[in-house]
Amino acid sequence: MVLGGRYRLSFKTRLVSGAAAFAAVRIGSDDYAGNVNTSTVNLAGDQTHTFEGITQVTGTLDRVVIHWDGRAVGNTQIDDVVLTPLGALSIPGVTSTGVVNDMTDIGDNPGRMLGMRPLKTDDKRFAFTVKVSTAAIANVQLLGGAIFLDSTKVTIDSIDREGTGTETGSMGDGSSATYYTASAAQTATRNRLTLVKWNPASSARTGLYYNVSTAGGAGTTATFTVSGHRR
Repeated sequence: MVLGGRYRLSFKTRLVSGAAAFAAVRIGSDDYAGNVNTSTVNLAGDQTHTFEGITQVTGTLDRVVIHWDGRAVGNTQIDDVVLTPLGALSIPGVTSTGVVNDMTDIGDNPGRMLGMRPLKTDDKRFAFTVKVSTAAIANVQLLGGAIFLDSTKVTIDSIDREGTGTETGSMGDGSSATYYTASAAQTATRNRLTLVKWNPASSARTGLYYNVSTAGGAGTTATFTVSGHRR
């Protein structure tokens, strides 16, 4: 599991005898605060449970936690536990505008669309939107992989943020946490980050990272819309 990553958790339960219920599920910690599900689920017969958008909120533990209601006493079986990463390889929020002309030629990483197989136009614009967790201190790679594969010709025009928390954060390139924007306290509103750099420093700097230096609180997120163009 990856710190700041988002996951889908699904599992099956069978109530063999008695009564059983769980109050919450989460990953990464056994702390009860900030659970994905906070409504008690009473088990009956065979059931399948699915939880979307679970976030790994701590880097110290790698575990899936189900908080059982100790007031219900019964015999329960759990099977088919599946934890699926969400985000970079399933990016419904990404929109490519005149950057690639054949997505089937991209290869092993569908997230690596920007700067590949350019159309024969003078101005090739791109934009993508991605949501990250700001609930814990972390350095989160947007889209989970390389973005600017032809980095010497990339210019970032704007980075907009819309958040639910008040974290302190900056946009970096992996080597420098504050390469694109300085670290600043954010608000639970929509705002445009102030760019201090517009171009990747080298062809090795292919990613974007949001560095959360002060956490925004349990369950908080920030959605970034990055726009730019290739020369």
